[in-house]
Amino acid sequence: MLVKRICPDLIGNHSGAALRALDQEHDNVRSALGYSQNGGPQEKSRGVRLAAAMYFYWVTRGYYIEGQTWLERTAETTPKDDPLSRLGRAKALSRAAVLAHLSGNSQAVYPVKISGEGLTLARETADRDTIAFALLVRGEIIGAQNGEWRDAHTMFMEALALFEALGLKYWMAFAKLLLGCSTHILGEPDRALELLQQSLALFREIGDRSGIAWVLAPMGGLARDQGRYDEALASQEECLTHHEAIGARVEQLLAKVRIAEIETQRKNYVRAIEIFENCLPSLRDMGVKPSVAHVLIDIGVALWRKGDYECARSRFEEAMRIRMEFDEDHERARASVQTNLGDVAVSEGNFD
Repeated sequence: MLVKRICPDLIGNHSGAALRALDQEHDNVRSALGYSQNGGPQEKSRGVRLAAAMYFYWVTRGYYIEGQTWLERTAETTPKDDPLSRLGRAKALSRAAVLAHLSGNSQAVYPVKISGEGLTLARETADRDTIAFALLVRGEIIGAQNGEWRDAHTMFMEALALFEALGLKYWMAFAKLLLGCSTHILGEPDRALELLQQSLALFREIGDRSGIAWVLAPMGGLARDQGRYDEALASQEECLTHHEAIGARVEQLLAKVRIAEIETQRKNYVRAIEIFENCLPSLRDMGVKPSVAHVLIDIGVALWRKGDYECARSRFEEAMRIRMEFDEDHERARASVQTNLGDVAVSEGNFD
């Protein structure tokens, strides 16, 4: 099958051509997935493996909700007693967790739940590649959703050891990327930069432009946090160039958002707000609620610093409403924006 031949090339220096080929085949893939759901056990087993293989296409092109739907549907219907089906189901659950986390299309507890199920099932299969990927997913989600970064860091370390034993350079680079991010969050910026540089070197060696871009984003964030704005901007601009070249729709917009955040730090508020506002409609159209809320807060911060308190408050309040749509812990959703609203109130002279 053409898709089976193309999907491995989504990782590495042929990713651009593979993505374009799958653009042409996407409707056929949808038909094949639909057919698999109406067939017997063998067809259903093929369906879950096809959905898992399509994950990298869906995540790159921004088909978060569609990809999540197919992964969940095929994971649910595939035979539970067949080894190949169990392996495909483990992969599908972990990949569905990522897409649910990115889209905010489900309540926040959901990706935490299915990433745990994916890891448990992966361990049962004893497939080291699948276990390591599930560890990366589980760690990223419990870190981002629950703040459990020390546990996440341990999972990333275990995943890296597995990938090193398998000699999988792409995934070694990805594990080092996540380790760099968790290390930064845990308060070791110098060690974080070292890990990110190692990850970047590996991605450049294998020529994977998505990977290069993914590493440049946190490297630029680290430089921004340390006040090295020129370096931060150069990292984010190169990141944007790579995402544009491969057509990563959501990631292009998020790279522009990070560039605007640097402009905010430089007090170029009008320019920052212009970039944010240009990105916002497309993010809304793609249905990526966490990113929409993030950008609304960014706009609110720029407006607040610019002195436009009423408009800033409006953006913060909208961000809170959106966060409450995908986070069932409403207190946490409110708390994520409450400090911003407090800053506005203080600036207006309201100290109650």
